[in-house]
Amino acid sequence: MERARSGILQAAAELIGEHGVPGITMVGVARRAGVAKATVYNHVRDRDELLTLVLLDQWATVQRLCNEQPREQRLATAAAWASDSIVLAGLRRHSPEVLVAVASAALSDPQVTEVVRGWIPDQRDPEAALRWLTSYLLVPR
Repeated sequence: MERARSGILQAAAELIGEHGVPGITMVGVARRAGVAKATVYNHVRDRDELLTLVLLDQWATVQRLCNEQPREQRLATAAAWASDSIVLAGLRRHSPEVLVAVASAALSDPQVTEVVRGWIPDQRDPEAALRWLTSYLLVPR
């Protein structure tokens, strides 16, 4: 069950990277993941839920990567990840309006701010760090 879910999320991430949000179809995800279309629907209700799960999976990935680093390297790790993410690259190319919505949601979410607080040296402004990091979502360096 977990393997199918992981494959579905990976397939959706690849399709977003290649085609943006319009590239996500349940049939396309099923083919790419090597599962039946019904299996995709066993894990998600619709394309919006699948996109949400992919984005949450991306967020979990960047948190894991950052938490593996010393605190003073975490923000730079997150910025490098944002610049290299195939999902974010696909959204930048094909679905920038979705990426702007994701960035806006991140900026206004207190839980995201608290995570970023753990990525910066003490006495720094986590909201400023989050704004800086969000700029990497929109314009990779």
